[in-house]
Amino acid sequence: MPKTLTPNNIFPASIPNFPLAGNSEPVAIGPLEAAIQAVFDRTENLHQSRLVVEGPGVKRIQKVASLAALQSLAGMNDGDVVDVEGYGRYRLYNPSALAADGLWVLPATGGGRWVHTLNLMRGGNSGLATLTSGGRLAQDVRDGSILTAHLANGSVTGPKLASGAAVANIGYTPLNKAGDTMTGQLINTERIFAHRQGGSGGPFISLAIGDDDTGLNWVSDGVVNMVANGIAVVQWSGFEFNVNVPIKGRYDHQRRFTVSGNVGGTGGGTLNSGTSITLQTIPVNLNNQTLRLVRARFWSNTALKLRVSNSFTWTSSNAGGEHVPNFNLRDVFTGTVIIYIDAVNDSGSAISIPPNMSWWLEFEIV
Repeated sequence: MPKTLTPNNIFPASIPNFPLAGNSEPVAIGPLEAAIQAVFDRTENLHQSRLVVEGPGVKRIQKVASLAALQSLAGMNDGDVVDVEGYGRYRLYNPSALAADGLWVLPATGGGRWVHTLNLMRGGNSGLATLTSGGRLAQDVRDGSILTAHLANGSVTGPKLASGAAVANIGYTPLNKAGDTMTGQLINTERIFAHRQGGSGGPFISLAIGDDDTGLNWVSDGVVNMVANGIAVVQWSGFEFNVNVPIKGRYDHQRRFTVSGNVGGTGGGTLNSGTSITLQTIPVNLNNQTLRLVRARFWSNTALKLRVSNSFTWTSSNAGGEHVPNFNLRDVFTGTVIIYIDAVNDSGSAISIPPNMSWWLEFEIV
């Protein structure tokens, strides 16, 4: 009679030997049945083990429902792979020196670490790079792979720069054309031109610095400084007549500067014969140099003359016209000297000072 064999969920340590056919011994059904039953039992045991690990269906990798369940799995070996619902696939590395971070690297119950298979591809914010609906990266790119050539012209605007980023990049603070204060020296190797026209501060003021090895600094005491390399230091706002009319001045070229002005409010006064009136005093710093008056111009419809003096004195020969004196006011000297500019009356009679009387002088440091 046929007999039905039922597989059991056990794993026999061995399978009995099948009877050998072809010998003179009779073939007994008992040993053959025992061998087949052992094979059935082993097969069923493996089937049940797979169902426990993977559940019903066609599966090849164990699945758990949470990270906590993954960390509590027992009996796992190095190289085992487990899927965690909602998180993806982890592989067991045992031993492992990686530090657990609660998401990408997790401790395993039997030792080692469960490591997400995408661990090395994650971003700096512990999340994977994702795309927006427009196909663009949703995260900041910080790995240095995007270079200037990848950016469209004009695509980076001012608001996108961090405060102070531009200054930090160039390494210094640029001057503001709307107004600024210098806290250090400003050295220029080319021509400088600056002027102010009219306004409440006074009449036209013009300053031009040029030629080789020339520069400009500002001082508070109104001193014109000329040094060995031809640098002029001028404080124009400090130059005022005794009648409070600001000087109009111009630095022509290396080692030369000019000043000019008019008597203005002194018009109507009288200058007696044999007397003079001081139009301006100008302090000048010399550095082992000579101070020279190069040219002079004195405009007046009177007999007044122009006198310029320091260690030596030069006086115009007549009231009007241009003079080319090339006159040394101070021989080689180091330190501050004072240039005195006076109107002189040596006509023999009193002269009324006209309000339009003006003068222009050019000096040189040699």
